Amino acid sequence: MKNKTLRAFIALDIPSQTQSQLCLVQDLARDYLLGARWTKPLDLHLTLHFLGEISVEKASLLSESIDKVKNFPSFQLHFVRVGFFAKRAFWAGLAESAHFKQLFDRTANLLESQGFTVENRKLTPHVTLARLKNFTGSTDRAANIPLNIHWPVQSLSLYRSELTTSGSIYSRIRQVTLS
Repeated sequence: MKNKTLRAFIALDIPSQTQSQLCLVQDLARDYLLGARWTKPLDLHLTLHFLGEISVEKASLLSESIDKVKNFPSFQLHFVRVGFFAKRAFWAGLAESAHFKQLFDRTANLLESQGFTVENRKLTPHVTLARLKNFTGSTDRAANIPLNIHWPVQSLSLYRSELTTSGSIYSRIRQVTLS
């Protein structure tokens, strides 16, 4: 019998007030990025670690061990710019944050202790606002949208991601509230 797997990631949860503010940024960019696929408000998140396809058993173990970060203090992040990844994604980016880096490192250590491989690439913390597969318009004009949003980080979650033809569907497996 083939092992069952799921596509998983760990992400910071975005509270509804911050989701609303990010939706206003999306609204400003709609005129410039026609045909973009906009991220739904409830799907906005900041991925800390993408795990890819993992076994259901590993997901279950990780779901239990992720509680080890609950003593990490809640903190503030600050969205300061919008940007693009090779005209594939439109995103909101963060100012540097020592707290974010510490939480990133703590979750990376937790994952490595569980036998996961952590991606070793430049960290660009962001929230994807839109996918740009089939769009027309001006990325230059969208790139000039001002951004100044403070975000209270209060929780992180282990998510499952199911790929569909109309985009990914995210399901929370486990949420951890920070102290």
